[in-house]
Amino acid sequence: SSRASRILSRLPPSMRKYTDRLRNAPVSHVVAFLVLHELTAIVPLVGLFGFFHYTDYVPIGYMLENYGSYVRDGAIRFERYFRKKGWLGEEDRGAEDEGALDLWQASGRYKMVVEVALAYAITKVLLPVRIIGSVWATPWFAGVLIRMRRLVWR
Repeated sequence: SSRASRILSRLPPSMRKYTDRLRNAPVSHVVAFLVLHELTAIVPLVGLFGFFHYTDYVPIGYMLENYGSYVRDGAIRFERYFRKKGWLGEEDRGAEDEGALDLWQASGRYKMVVEVALAYAITKVLLPVRIIGSVWATPWFAGVLIRMRRLVWR
């Protein structure tokens, strides 16, 4: 409890009004908030990637201009992950110093890295909305989780 209090006390005052209820909330509410917070990250990430990939709409110019650090961080992170998994292929190993943002139009593999990086950047930008939405829906979702638990463990 004191650990949670220390973490919550570091938040800006504007966010504390949303998190004060979590401090004294039952475990079901804390679990519901954490699940919702993760869902609000995974669903937009996968959805936006799918949208960019299947529509060929990639707003890289706008995103780099307004949220360039998020896009670059995402490109570095996912390019490293894709290389580690071997998804970029061996022939692309020599191009490591150029980076995905430089190679995305030349190679379909790098296009996928940039699409994921853009989805990641947009998801990062939406963090305040995701947190407020998760806090708002927590009581309802806690009830859903409790009902699901009762159905499973009868």
